[in-house]
Amino acid sequence: MPPIVMEDQNLPDQLQLGAEPVHFLWVVPLTTPGCNLKLEKGFDVILGLFEQHRHPHVFDPHRKSYV
Repeated sequence: MPPIVMEDQNLPDQLQLGAEPVHFLWVVPLTTPGCNLKLEKGFDVILGLFEQHRHPHVFDPHRKSYV
């Protein structure tokens, strides 16, 4: 899934741990209804729901399904 925040191609050059570049992984857990919607109607529908509900950049374990 592409990040909501603009990708910075130079970040691994600037952010390193020791001599190793740091890469970030963005994980967006889906509820079962959200996953089913994605499987039935496609990826763009889920992205539209995220945009419509102003999906936060910070993980909220108590977030209710948008579906």
